[in-house]
Amino acid sequence: ACESTTLTASGGFATYRWNTGQTTQAISTTASGSFALTATASNGCTATASQTVTISQPTFAAAPLPAQT
Repeated sequence: ACESTTLTASGGFATYRWNTGQTTQAISTTASGSFALTATASNGCTATASQTVTISQPTFAAAPLPAQT
């Protein structure tokens, strides 16, 4: 399975909008990149945050094929 990570914003906000278009408090990703969030409280005040994620994918060594006879 691919590596993944979950980014979770602090609770207590009325809405959440990630630069990925998602609108949930937490998002999961299997891709590296920069993720930004704008959270809006019920009184209209906003908070912003950003995080860079690096996900290492496993590497596989290829086994040599048997010699053809």
